[in-house]
Parts: sequence; structure tokens; C-alpha cells
Amino acid sequence: MKNLQNFNTFIAENKNKNVFSALKDIHGLNLKKINKIALIMGVDVFERVNSVNFELFSLIKKQAIFFYNLEENKIFNNVNKKKKIKNYVGMRHILKLPVRGQRTHTNAKTPSKNIKREL
Repeated sequence: MKNLQNFNTFIAENKNKNVFSALKDIHGLNLKKINKIALIMGVDVFERVNSVNFELFSLIKKQAIFFYNLEENKIFNNVNKKKKIKNYVGMRHILKLPVRGQRTHTNAKTPSKNIKREL
């Protein structure tokens, strides 16, 4: 969301691009989400960034932040759900061990050491 902080810098960085290309560079926005934003706002995605006014920029920024937070919450909720039902992946998260099958015999000792020091 760093690229959408300020209107003037957004215009300056994406001077010769269209709206689609400018939004594509933002973390958390992909083709599907950009098309949804364009549909909601009534914006042509192939319109040049120079022709975007401040009001339209603020609406696009608000929608982009909404989609970004939605994605972050989805990841957080999935992890919490797995912790709550205490399946294998959830238990690995609780114990702060690698989740995706990495070896722990010789690697992945750093989190365990940090836990022991805290106790």
C-alpha cells in the first residue's frame, strides 16, 4: 500500500501508465481485484493516470485498502481456525515449528531456543 500513500507521488511515479498498470504494481492487488475496483468505481482501467482526479484516487485507495485487509484477515482467520480445531498444522503453529514439512532434526532450532529463553 506504499504506492497509494500520496496522490502526487502516485501521479508522478506512474506518469505514462494506464490505471491498470499502475494498480498492478501495488501489493495485494491482482487482475481480478483491479477489475472489481474498476466495476465498483465505474473507471476505465485503460484510462491514463494523468486524467485521474483526487476524488477518484481516494475512492480507488479506499477500495484497495479494503481488498488488502480482506486478504490479510482471511489468512489470519484460516490460521486461527486451524489452531482452534487443533489439527496437525494448527499444532505446529502453536508450537512455533515449521508447518510445511521442513526437517527439524538439524534445522529450525531458533524458535525453540527463543521459547526456552523466555520461560
